[in-house]
Amino acid sequence: MSSNRNLDLLPATALAHCYLCGSPALEMLPQPPGGHAVTTDGQLLNVALRKYQCYGCALLQSDPSPVLVGDAFSYESTYDFYNKPLMRVFDDTRYRSYADWVASFLVGSGARRVLEVGCGEGWVLQLLQDAYPSIRFQGLEPSAAAVRRANAAGLDVSNGTAESNDLPAARFDFVYCINVLEHVADPIGFVKSLSRLLGSGGHVLVICSCGNVIDSELMFVDRSWFYEGERNYKRGYGTMDQTSPT
Repeated sequence: MSSNRNLDLLPATALAHCYLCGSPALEMLPQPPGGHAVTTDGQLLNVALRKYQCYGCALLQSDPSPVLVGDAFSYESTYDFYNKPLMRVFDDTRYRSYADWVASFLVGSGARRVLEVGCGEGWVLQLLQDAYPSIRFQGLEPSAAAVRRANAAGLDVSNGTAESNDLPAARFDFVYCINVLEHVADPIGFVKSLSRLLGSGGHVLVICSCGNVIDSELMFVDRSWFYEGERNYKRGYGTMDQTSPT
């Protein structure tokens, strides 16, 4: 069930330049009316959904601070994507596909200690742990509620983020995340934080949303980053033509 949380003190902000390439050549995507936006876990927030596309590098982006800085929405305390009736059954095929995808990189890497960052309740972690019992799997998750449920299921999951956690540095042979990069305030800083968790010769695997098609995921206010190399999002919405500046 969705909830309506007030964000009266968090006005929508206009972006001055592209996060990735620094270009000031940004154009706003068509906006839904009403000044409200929905998060990926179904919360209705009183904040405008402002998404921009950069003409320089084609990154689709929004200012994450109105959502991530306020008290009304928090990945640590209010976010609850997983705890919905039959959610795990509904998404079983998708999470098994993610586990197979991670395993295709993991097998042959020689990794003995593996960490999933942003693991939720540990559904992929559980599948991998069952399939590879000789490997030590751990998880890191900002949502305290998800951590409690993961621990209750027998998984080794700690509360924290890539940037802020109690895990020792350089501990893991293999660190991965699934659909997390697009949610963080600073993607470059996030990837650097992943690398600090790695031991010598370790590997990082980042799985994130594909930006090559127009997708409803673009409408979630807590997903701030999408990459579309051909700049066809705005053409798809009917607002960008072939003569747009580069």
